[in-house]
Amino acid sequence: VARQAHAILLAHHQVRKQLKGKISFAAAYIYADVAGQLNQLVYPNFLTQTPPIWRDQLIRYLQAADKRLNRSAGIPASENMVVDELHKFWQRYEDRHKSMSETQQFSAELMDYRWMMEEYRVSLFAQALGTRFPISAKRLDKQWHKVISE
Repeated sequence: VARQAHAILLAHHQVRKQLKGKISFAAAYIYADVAGQLNQLVYPNFLTQTPPIWRDQLIRYLQAADKRLNRSAGIPASENMVVDELHKFWQRYEDRHKSMSETQQFSAELMDYRWMMEEYRVSLFAQALGTRFPISAKRLDKQWHKVISE
């Protein structure tokens, strides 16, 4: 676990340091999204709060964020729409997670949804890294329906 934590923190640091300095106005929205993703992946107690099956994937998620920031073609104009979609998915999760936490409930379907969002990011921004399973916005919506029907 210590080696894994070191590798995760090193990858996190490499991505985080790219977010510093001057950036264009067009890139600011994307950089803010990546910064938010980093905060969702690595936070105090993430090693104990992230299920081992998903903790094993954190390096890949951080590599995908790195690839997203370092693509040679630049940031496509359509990416802002994708970021809006990702924010919608994340807001759903956060609202549901908060309400369940207040009543000390747990939902395996909600946790699956949370990690499916990370797989979706990989599919969007770093296809070469591959995903653990087929993923799309439709699959996320389908999973969300499982979450709300629990």
